[in-house]
Amino acid sequence: MRTKTLLCAAALAAGIATSAVAQSNVYSLNVVGYVNVVCSNGFTLVNTPLVPTNNGIVSLLDAYVPNGGSVYTFNGSSFQTIAKDEFDGSWSAPATQLPNGKGYFIRNPFATAFTVTYVGEVPQGSLTNNPGPGYTLMGSQVPQAGFLQSDLGFGSGNGDQVLRFANGSFTTYPKDEFDGTWSGPGANPAGGPPLRVGEGFFYRNLSGSATWVRTFTVQ
Repeated sequence: MRTKTLLCAAALAAGIATSAVAQSNVYSLNVVGYVNVVCSNGFTLVNTPLVPTNNGIVSLLDAYVPNGGSVYTFNGSSFQTIAKDEFDGSWSAPATQLPNGKGYFIRNPFATAFTVTYVGEVPQGSLTNNPGPGYTLMGSQVPQAGFLQSDLGFGSGNGDQVLRFANGSFTTYPKDEFDGTWSGPGANPAGGPPLRVGEGFFYRNLSGSATWVRTFTVQ
């Protein structure tokens, strides 16, 4: 999966609005951007990396996923397949919601890649995206690449695991149950596995103590 993030400078400037309420100034900073995610043949594990106006599957993906494509969501124990009809383009579960920070698979059954463009606000303030027990399919609420723990603020527990997906298979990144160091391809022993913008991943919460609470502000 290749991703590209473009935060619009014009939108940043336009998003700063002031108003007077009871002789007090109230400032609002809304940063709008977009993230391009390329879906090659097969499965791509993604997450919704921004806060869109509408996080329904039709609004988010209908313009990009071709007829015959599909999306797979995970509820903690099993997958749900939401297929886009190869003839009329209708979705089998059009009410499906894909909110910011939720991970899911997009399946491209064709040889030609397509690009999904996510448009929305960059989340700011106190952000919570805690994993449940067992396996959770999730992603960063902030459109930022980096190491999961040290850069993206994930509070992991010793003995937990991250599973990344690429080229048709999973790669496991375990956190040592004794010394708390991470291992796996490209992992930072103290910082965790690397993640791309818009990438989804499985988190295996074996410790039961993992939390993901982060305060983020666009500078």
